[in-house]
Amino acid sequence: MIYWHIQMNQPDGRGGDKIDSKQMLLEDPPVIGSGEWDSIQSDYFTGENDQGLKIGDIILVREGMSPIALCSIESDCFKNDKLTEKYIHVNYRKVKIIDWYKGNFAFPVVEGTLSRLKNKTTQSWIFIDKWLNNNKLINSMNKLIGLLEYKKQIILQGPPGTGKTRMAKQLAKLIISRNAVPEITQKDLMRFISKGQDIYTPTDYNTFRVLNNDGKTVRVKPNGAANEYNVPYSDISNCIKNRGFEQPVAISNKSGIGSYIVGIAKYLNEKLTAENYKIIQFHPSYSYEDFVRGISAKVNAEGKVYYQVENKILAQFAEKAIANPDANFVLIIDEINRANLPSVLGELIYALEYRYDNSNPDETTVESMYSFNTEGVEGETSNKLRLPVNLYIIGTMNTADRSVGHIDYAIRRRFAFVNVLPELIPELTIKGKELFLKVAELFCKKFMENQLIQEASDYLAPDFSPMDVMPGHSYFLTPQKESEKLGISDDEILKSRLVYEIKPILLEYLKDGILLESARDKINMLNV
Repeated sequence: MIYWHIQMNQPDGRGGDKIDSKQMLLEDPPVIGSGEWDSIQSDYFTGENDQGLKIGDIILVREGMSPIALCSIESDCFKNDKLTEKYIHVNYRKVKIIDWYKGNFAFPVVEGTLSRLKNKTTQSWIFIDKWLNNNKLINSMNKLIGLLEYKKQIILQGPPGTGKTRMAKQLAKLIISRNAVPEITQKDLMRFISKGQDIYTPTDYNTFRVLNNDGKTVRVKPNGAANEYNVPYSDISNCIKNRGFEQPVAISNKSGIGSYIVGIAKYLNEKLTAENYKIIQFHPSYSYEDFVRGISAKVNAEGKVYYQVENKILAQFAEKAIANPDANFVLIIDEINRANLPSVLGELIYALEYRYDNSNPDETTVESMYSFNTEGVEGETSNKLRLPVNLYIIGTMNTADRSVGHIDYAIRRRFAFVNVLPELIPELTIKGKELFLKVAELFCKKFMENQLIQEASDYLAPDFSPMDVMPGHSYFLTPQKESEKLGISDDEILKSRLVYEIKPILLEYLKDGILLESARDKINMLNV
């Protein structure tokens, strides 16, 4: 993916007439423009330079350090007299608006008319990349958010390695991001940041150590370096307030301490918002008493054992959500089908569909088999249970796991089911894509992306559907962070994954009868 940024509000150069770049983007279709002069920037725009703009490239339109919109190039260069009369520019290209800028942060570059970004470590490249990826994520998640807001609980289902848990976490964070930005106090700073603690910089590549924290200033030292720095509470607080942890470090940079301001702010935000979402994992022995409400053994001050009814994970989280009606709460249940759901949920199957409503409490409250001392006053108990509308539940389900029971129809009706399928995602390297397609041949005659129904290969047992069992794309990923941390190449990481992750699951499929014996030679021949 090639990234560019362009400034076009001064078509006659400095001191000349100025135009409103946004008006060009409001044309039908939207356009960007450039003058015609003897320079590499002009050749980049027209395409006369073979490294110039090409259809599909991503370009950020700005005026000085103010971003206006993120666009994709949709046409070759052309001239248009009517456009030139309005905007003075000589050359034009059609663009597609990906997103209008809604933030209040400056772009980290102020000079230059048209620039191609080559270095992925620069703040300008990171700014565009984060904006583009956040936009992709939000667009892909908006449909799921709408579904979740309507249904209140969904299950992400698919074969192993398709990123179901990662997607659940992303979805949870997006829903929680709609909450008001948490206010950080000096007390919070003291509570979460302590002497001797190591914190990651915003890129997650390096760490720095906390030497001291008095609530007003955090003194830090980068690991592996000699210098020490003071990070003021006010800078950390402002960074969180302005969501600076979602932006390039340069925007928060002050006297070279931007990495530490943003690193601490990012860490604190994760800690503060973590209270609004929880992730648990079901297993075959999980019960109603573990999940909803049950009797726990306690020991009093005299050392005697007594028994007390307690709210468990779901009921506790539900009461917290009821007490904070303006905030969203998300409970992620990983491997939801590994437990006996009818037994675990009990009477809450009804509450999943009829969420608690203050105006109609009798119809939206269920009765538990256990009475609970709600106010802590002896003798005053209630067996009521409520699930509020601001509590969302996201389950994940591995469709290849046949060792657990199915989900019955009554529970299925309360959840929306979303397929998360294997994909040839852009993050895969060339060799990663090649290996993905080789493995896909064991399951599909011809892999077709984003298709639930695939023609099964001759290697797959007839009882199984390819998209229920085919290993997903995460098995073939070689994250840049991982290779840089380990100091080894992407190919070496992929070879390691093939030997220790991919082949073992394929051989397990052979043992379980998912793949036929005829697949053994093909599995053994897999290589990077």
